[in-house]
Amino acid sequence: MRHTMMRLVASLWIGLLVVVGSGCASWQSMSKDDAPPSIRTRRPEPSLPTVAQAAGLQPRPELPPPKTVAPAVAPTTSPANDRPEMSLDQLIDIALENNPTIFAAQAARNAAQARFGIARSDYFPLLNVTYSYNRATNNIAQGISAATGTAVPRRVTDISVNNNNLTASLSQNIFDSFRREGRVEAARESLEAASLDLSTTRQNVVLNVQQAYYNHILALRLVRVNQEAVERNIQNLNRARGFFEVGTRPRIDVTRAQVDLANAELALVQARNQATTTLATLNNAIGVPDHPPYRLREDLEIPPIIGTLEEYIRTAMQNRTELRADQARIRSAEASLAVAKREFLPTLGATANWSYRGQDYPLAPNWLGGVTLTVPVLNPPRFSQLEEVAAELASAQASEEITRQNIVLEIQQSYATLVNAREAIQTSEVLVQEARENLELAQGRYEVGVGPLIDVTDAQLALTQAESQNIQAIITFKLAEAQLRKAIGLLE
Repeated sequence: MRHTMMRLVASLWIGLLVVVGSGCASWQSMSKDDAPPSIRTRRPEPSLPTVAQAAGLQPRPELPPPKTVAPAVAPTTSPANDRPEMSLDQLIDIALENNPTIFAAQAARNAAQARFGIARSDYFPLLNVTYSYNRATNNIAQGISAATGTAVPRRVTDISVNNNNLTASLSQNIFDSFRREGRVEAARESLEAASLDLSTTRQNVVLNVQQAYYNHILALRLVRVNQEAVERNIQNLNRARGFFEVGTRPRIDVTRAQVDLANAELALVQARNQATTTLATLNNAIGVPDHPPYRLREDLEIPPIIGTLEEYIRTAMQNRTELRADQARIRSAEASLAVAKREFLPTLGATANWSYRGQDYPLAPNWLGGVTLTVPVLNPPRFSQLEEVAAELASAQASEEITRQNIVLEIQQSYATLVNAREAIQTSEVLVQEARENLELAQGRYEVGVGPLIDVTDAQLALTQAESQNIQAIITFKLAEAQLRKAIGLLE
């Protein structure tokens, strides 16, 4: 009985398949005979859903076939393989030679060097040589002689005589209550601060190059990720069209694949634009905005061990050039304050003068020598000057404390970012692996007809996001590492 039932069911299925096959063959034959020549080789597409027609929506035009997408490289005028390869160290060397901010800091240091030389020149004597010649009359009005007290008769003539005067004068600051030493000390500390500012500027340039370098690598990697996403969406679209052509999948799979491809292409365009922008930023950071095209040698090594926060803070307090420059400015302000206080004390100077003068040659020689003692008695502006210098010292001390606190904050932020980025790298690597496996499973289910296309597109989107998060975590780590090295003063 059981075998009889099984034979009956098999006979019914065979008969049903024969009837359906005959109907399909007749329908296809009739369609080919009745259709216009231009569409006889194409399967008629189903109409839009009845719900859309009932809602009054216009039929959506079919999207164009997928376009060929260019490789994921930065836009240049020459092939990528023909461009020279540039490492991060090479870019830093170019920046240190060409960045204009370094030139400005060097000029400021040269000015401080000149002011230091001016302050030291007070240790040396001043020597001036002058020669004057004039011709003048010697008329006298009537009056009383100041020397003799006798009457002087009026004498007016047209006679004029020559006057020649060759004079050499020498002056020397002997003792000014140590004002000279204070000015030299203040200028020396200002020069030290300017030198440290130059070092800070160089470190900032290096940091800017590193940040631009890693951001450009991130942009190029995102171009690559989005390029792969476009290629996967093209494969989805081709599969969906093939399944739709044989009638195993609905047309909505095709339209969805086209929409996903369009979104992926838009993301790729945006990624390429970001790559172009970051390249311009990198060239600006190295001080050569019109640098010829080049390829980057990627350096994304993650160190296995990082130090402790306390070690970094202790190192920064010893090495940070900004902090040392502020301390030098404090010492300079203290020296200036000492000079301002000594303005109330006497000074002693020496002068010597030798002259060769007369009306006609040979002239007559004369000499003069002496010392000058100056004792300030009343000079009200000096009190205000003293208050001004004291206020500048207080400002320098406050600036040093602000710099110290900012350094600690900078290290804490960079260290926290570094630690979090390290954990994010490990997590994102797991996400990439799982997303790739999930995509393979979704694609396999879709190809055998047991899974919807939305599972494939969701899995592709998840993989793209996971790959983007992974490279962003790596770049975040490298940026935080560079920022931390700058924060502890070990970047240059």
